[in-house]
Amino acid sequence: MDTGKNLTIEYRFSQPADRLTDSVAELMALGPDILIAPGPQAAIALKSATGTIPIVFVGVADPVHLGLIQSLSRPGGNMTGVTTNVPDDFFAKRLEILRELVPGASKIAVLINPDNPLQRLYFAEEIPRIARHLGVALPLVRKREADTLASEFE
Repeated sequence: MDTGKNLTIEYRFSQPADRLTDSVAELMALGPDILIAPGPQAAIALKSATGTIPIVFVGVADPVHLGLIQSLSRPGGNMTGVTTNVPDDFFAKRLEILRELVPGASKIAVLINPDNPLQRLYFAEEIPRIARHLGVALPLVRKREADTLASEFE
């Protein structure tokens, strides 16, 4: 806990992810004036815990698609935040650029975190469409733990 003259900040770090429910309960018991949600999992968990305490999310790629807010221009409810959402086909555009850099690429692996709800949703819907459009194979590599990434790159 960091204490200033008129501000107290309480931190919770939920690793492994199954500890998230406990962290949310601890925070709610403190009766906070505002909540900060770093990422989609925390934002979803906090939204399900309160409809009245303001929640500010950061690092959520598509809060509308996840059902966190009604729209980017008018979020509604008790949530607002900073999104990395960009207009249609941003992922496809990045893959097109990658194919220009590596013209012979016919298979491009996509590393995703299966615990990230937006990645599960987005890649389940978008990857097949993008792969057909670009004429490449886009196998998904699902990985939860950073310490085992080296084996995935092999």
